[in-house]
Amino acid sequence: MDISDPLKKRLEWMSCDDRTHTLYINGVKEFLDFAFTDLPTGSEIEEEETKVPCPCNRCNNSRHKTREDIFEDLLLNGIVKGYVRWIYHGEYKPPEKRCRVETGDKGRDEIFEMIFDAHEPMSSYDVLDEEVDNHPEHNDIKGLGAFERLLRDAQQRLYSGCDDYSKLLFILEMFQIKCMEGITNKAFTKMLKTYKRVLPKDANVPSTYREARKMVTDLGFDYEKIEACENDCMLFWKESANLEKCSVCDTKRNKTSPKVLRYFPLTPRLQRLFMSRKTANDMRWRKDKRDDDGILRHPADSKAWKHFDESYSSFALESRNVRLGLASDGFNPFGGLRSDYSIWPVVIVVYNLPPWMCMKQPYTMLSLLIPGKSAPGNNIDVYLKPLVEELKQLWEFGAKTYDASKNEYFDMHAALLWTINDFPAYANLSGWSTKGYKACPCCMNETSSTRLPNCRKCCYMDHRRFLHVDHKWRNSKSFNGKVERRSRPKKLSGNEILEQVKDLEGMKFGKTFKLPKRKDNWKKKSIFFDLPYWSSLLIRHNLDVMHIEKNVCDNILGTLLDIEGKSKDHIKARHDLKHVNIMKHLAPKLVDGKWHIPAAPYTLSKSQKIAVCKYLEDIKVPDGYSSNFSKCINLDKRKIWGLKTHDCHVLLEELLPLAIRGVSSAKVYEVVTKLSEFFKNLCSKSLKLKDLNDLENHIAITLCEMEKIFLPSFFDVMVHLCVHLAEEAKLAGPVHYRWMYPIERLLRKFKSYVRNKNRPEGSIAEGYIIEECMFFCSRYLNEMETRYNQPERNADHGNDVYKGLSIFSPYGIPLGKAKSRYLSNEELVQAQEYVLKNCDEAELYLSEYTPGSNGKNLQEWFQDRVTTFPEESGDQVIKDLRTLALGPFRGVQCFGGYLANGFRFHTSDIEKKRKNQNSGVMVKGIVESKDIDYYGVLNDIISLQYLDGKRVILFRCDWWDVHKIGRGVKIDKGGVVSVNTRYKWNTSEPFVLMSQAQQVFYVRDGFDPHWLVVVKTHSRHQYDVPENENTEVDEDALQQSDSMSFDDVFLSGDPDLEDIHNPFDGRRDDTDDIIIDANDQNQPKIFDGIENEDDEVDFDEDNDGDDGNEISDGDGEEDDDDDIA
Repeated sequence: MDISDPLKKRLEWMSCDDRTHTLYINGVKEFLDFAFTDLPTGSEIEEEETKVPCPCNRCNNSRHKTREDIFEDLLLNGIVKGYVRWIYHGEYKPPEKRCRVETGDKGRDEIFEMIFDAHEPMSSYDVLDEEVDNHPEHNDIKGLGAFERLLRDAQQRLYSGCDDYSKLLFILEMFQIKCMEGITNKAFTKMLKTYKRVLPKDANVPSTYREARKMVTDLGFDYEKIEACENDCMLFWKESANLEKCSVCDTKRNKTSPKVLRYFPLTPRLQRLFMSRKTANDMRWRKDKRDDDGILRHPADSKAWKHFDESYSSFALESRNVRLGLASDGFNPFGGLRSDYSIWPVVIVVYNLPPWMCMKQPYTMLSLLIPGKSAPGNNIDVYLKPLVEELKQLWEFGAKTYDASKNEYFDMHAALLWTINDFPAYANLSGWSTKGYKACPCCMNETSSTRLPNCRKCCYMDHRRFLHVDHKWRNSKSFNGKVERRSRPKKLSGNEILEQVKDLEGMKFGKTFKLPKRKDNWKKKSIFFDLPYWSSLLIRHNLDVMHIEKNVCDNILGTLLDIEGKSKDHIKARHDLKHVNIMKHLAPKLVDGKWHIPAAPYTLSKSQKIAVCKYLEDIKVPDGYSSNFSKCINLDKRKIWGLKTHDCHVLLEELLPLAIRGVSSAKVYEVVTKLSEFFKNLCSKSLKLKDLNDLENHIAITLCEMEKIFLPSFFDVMVHLCVHLAEEAKLAGPVHYRWMYPIERLLRKFKSYVRNKNRPEGSIAEGYIIEECMFFCSRYLNEMETRYNQPERNADHGNDVYKGLSIFSPYGIPLGKAKSRYLSNEELVQAQEYVLKNCDEAELYLSEYTPGSNGKNLQEWFQDRVTTFPEESGDQVIKDLRTLALGPFRGVQCFGGYLANGFRFHTSDIEKKRKNQNSGVMVKGIVESKDIDYYGVLNDIISLQYLDGKRVILFRCDWWDVHKIGRGVKIDKGGVVSVNTRYKWNTSEPFVLMSQAQQVFYVRDGFDPHWLVVVKTHSRHQYDVPENENTEVDEDALQQSDSMSFDDVFLSGDPDLEDIHNPFDGRRDDTDDIIIDANDQNQPKIFDGIENEDDEVDFDEDNDGDDGNEISDGDGEEDDDDDIA
């Protein structure tokens, strides 16, 4: 079959530029005859049944029209170049079984499958080996030529006599190595030239990186360059592509544009997820496999998602329609070398995928790369136009897509659910300024704020508004001298927002255009309102829990330790107390020319600050849990610095309350613990609406308590935003689908792509395209280590299926060299009996055993019992039970470490030489029908050896006595568990199965040196996501609880904070006042008059970031997988 002639004929008339030429007109008629041949006719036929997709350049097969309309469109607009296979008009229907080029070699067959998946539907024709000849004219046909070149390269041997490698496979593996090891393009070219010299002369090895790079384009991975006005006014795109100057600011267009937007089309990337058999099923996970039990584990469980389904039922009917999130933030590609440069990527997140996939880097797709060197600010809408235009197309018309899992075509539609961004970027995307008196984008015009004249900042207090209308604190005047009657601010709907910004419709963008002053904070109408459904969404922009948590932690740490530049308690903040007329007892007093500053409830003495720093410095955490805090602490200056965002996450949720326990006042400890528990519960992997309602009420109470303790300067807008986080979780689900951790990790990856310092945007675009292509290919390369099959840190291969006894399941990875030894008689009996008692399959038979029967122990009795099993049984379980009954060998192997259950365990002896603590073990038990947690220290890891190579891994531990409440273990009202190191549990069962062990770590109890506080950790490889069938699990973002818990924590009850109706004297009597010389010239000038209310409010940029660009303080650096637990 010669496939070149008809395609060549079509190419001739489709490539004709003169659409009035007879050749073109006859070609159009030929197409129309073909497209309308099999359509039904007759008077009773519906009008829609007489229409077919229009392939003109404007419609691009997305709109259905009549024959007359299509004929007119094709003459006016021309036909889509490359549409040589009329697949949308009946030329091809998917076969029952897709054609494959099979070689009998599994590795090569995977490569062919990859090519077919990448080029569906072009590749769906019955293309045989003899058809893939050298047709030069095919290379001019977009899509088909690339497909044929790939097939040819996949079948072409690397050199004569080489049966293991084809030309394509060799290039793919070279690119995989380049991506994983960070090899530069120049070094890659040198490697290729070396291979060319070493291999036989007929070797089909490309000479340069550029030549090899063409393969990426052939696989369909590419991007578009769109020039922009240097003043961010407009894009030279579509109808404006040929303009010689900016239509807004009249700036002339240079031959080499200083600003070029890189646009990565979204549609083919979404289609590729369905076209590949490796991911097509996962794109239907939320419909086919998700268990909807009312618990929020995925955005699909959220109220916002379900409301969208109800509002647009036709969109919801097709489970393959795609739900997206959009994230954007700026970063400096040069690190600290040039701090004024900012590049803004726009990233798309696919929410159809299951939890262990949708927030991982390969499925967070770069869509736009907005060039530097300055941040776009409000002008970001100019750069978002191509993406928003594509999103509109995907919503209204969809895209014909091949689903490999169902072997059929469908119209894929997509919708953007919300945006994810830090607080400054929130303003850029939403249009609401996050600065000034009305900085809160949730409260908007009802934001409660007060100007602090000396600090020259606003504080955001009055959180009694968020209490229940009948709450007694509303009637108290001890907060600010007033009774609070206002209700909580109403959240505006999309239509109400549109009404407020209607006068901003059609506003001009660009650096030369200045915004008019307004009474509200609206700076523009967001471009996202161009999406037909945007105004109906329940939540459009998410508050970023990651940055809020970091800023709150910085505020608390800085204030408690009085860190210069971070503390919210200073002379100016104290003088502001007189102006806001609260906490007068803490205001400074002038005595003999010196300011006497009373100690506040949170004020720590020098020795207490040292104690807090020393406590944190001495903490040893498990592998990957956080940074080494000892490197971030300066005891002499009593200062903590260089904390990454994830370190603040761990500090605030786990360690900070422990560090101030017994050092700070009881009220401060309680309120910090409540705040800690709030974030810990909020960041849980699974949430319940009832618990979120409680959490929403408790955070309002906690913030009110904090208003009685901390100065007004403490309450910047980031602290205030805490009151809205639980409400957003109720609408949108768990926070780890909506925070910036995975995005910041991606920005760090982008930074590593920068090779050419003069062209950072080009380096990032090229690096991303190669990485994206290689991840797609790596799904098909099973014989080498790739990004796709590379094991995660501390992965134990626990998903391997074993058909025999579960206790023999071969998972877990030993660390270090094995040491051999023999078990004592006592150890052997203890190990044998523990293994038998904890083997699920043996439990049925063990119920027949009576201790002491016939003078036999459990192992001997069970050995006799298995003799009754059928001799010729082929059941693997029966075979394994016989092996188990014979018992283990006395000789065992011992290890110093083991990867198990997603944790890295080390014995206590190994741990002494390390800075991490990996020996803490917890197992769950049942005593008198009650659950109990046992805590211990790992002393030895023993591999029991059985016949047929079977083995069981046991952990030998020293256990603390948790049965004696108050003496061996205690739990305070904050939920902190402590164990007494003087009381060990003398048990005849020192062993536990490796599969039963969970990891904890111990920190010193501030009250008693003989007690250790237990801190539980959570595996990053596990999700609490029940399904209709078992599925794999993968990496988690951070240390998060599996579910919310309110056990015995301060969150219960309604605190009085002593008598709330009486004036609260928050002075600390056991700490001396701070004395400052009033005449010291180095002290700041104190404002003592009436401030002009029209003065511009200075936003707290130290906390909230200047423009969202800085990640040098840890927002991007912490996201190395080695640092995230």
